[in-house]
Amino acid sequence: MQLLGRRGFVVDTARTGEEALHCIASETYQAILLDMKLPNPDGFEIVERLRHERPDVLARTIIVTASPRAMKDPPPGTGGFLAKPFDLMELAETIDRVVRRSGDD
Repeated sequence: MQLLGRRGFVVDTARTGEEALHCIASETYQAILLDMKLPNPDGFEIVERLRHERPDVLARTIIVTASPRAMKDPPPGTGGFLAKPFDLMELAETIDRVVRRSGDD
């Protein structure tokens, strides 16, 4: 979190899928890190909801997971993918790439 703050990003966190969906509905984010193991609903359900309701947000969503299911078949339409454990510089570079692609800098 500190690395992202030093790079100028404001970071919000959600402990459940419900909190994440609330944040997504009430804020505009340059990038979203989504852990597929997030509970209630899980990341897979959130990806499906975004695919149907907010494909623009899905394109700025970076999947973060150690889930064999997600690593085998990353969800299409997302902005990026990071397998746990990942290097913090890899995280920062992935976020920068998603932000550049979305045109929000």
